Amino acid sequence: VGTQPAVLPVRHAGSLPCPDARAAVVGAAVGAAVSTATVDLQHVGESADEASVKAALEMARLDYLYEPRPDRLMHRVIGMLSAGRLVGWFEGRTDLGDVPSGARVILASAAERYSRDNVNVYLRRRPLEAPLTVALTVEAARDVFGARAPVAGRRERLPVPTRVAASFEGAIGASGTVDVVTIDGQATPGLHALLTQHHARTAHPALIVAPLAPADGAIAARPIDALAVTYATPVDALVLGRFVVFKDYWLLRSGLTPA
Repeated sequence: VGTQPAVLPVRHAGSLPCPDARAAVVGAAVGAAVSTATVDLQHVGESADEASVKAALEMARLDYLYEPRPDRLMHRVIGMLSAGRLVGWFEGRTDLGDVPSGARVILASAAERYSRDNVNVYLRRRPLEAPLTVALTVEAARDVFGARAPVAGRRERLPVPTRVAASFEGAIGASGTVDVVTIDGQATPGLHALLTQHHARTAHPALIVAPLAPADGAIAARPIDALAVTYATPVDALVLGRFVVFKDYWLLRSGLTPA
């Protein structure tokens, strides 16, 4: 960043690209160096390999499932989402910006009518009508929103076409709009695959995404942070790569997941 401390201009104070407290220094440096807040800070934070994830689970003395087959993992997650559950998703490197890439998110079905209550009121502790963000693959976003679909790393508030309104019932605001982000298949291949299979199996192209964070705290950078968020919020299950943690053991044995 440089040897001299940067003085952050007042005009940037309300629009720092790094809302996370641990990224405040980066946000101040970037804010002072550039004239716009649209800085790509996705996938620049910490990552964790399978050994790190397993170590965190063992240290926390938690029961978990390791699913080596991606198709079975997707089946489990899609089943939970379709039943109105909240699922944490931990993949790749942490984002430092305020546009979710899918690396550290909590997922909910955009088609489930009570998702707005679950995400806004119980999870984020904010007004019911606060805008919700939905994630789609680039291909699905172009099919639904046409040329207005945002590129990866950007968020756009867009009206939902009437023809797909049922697929966004739990996410559409009073104005008939949703905040839209697209998921990069190279940066977060797991979530991209989940969105693709969720669309194919349910005919619904989008999932609601919220930060994998407590209502008033920082985004989970490490596996142990993700576990802390899961057990301090209404999240029902957490996916960390091929590992899945269920807060309620019934979810593992119920019809929501394969035997």
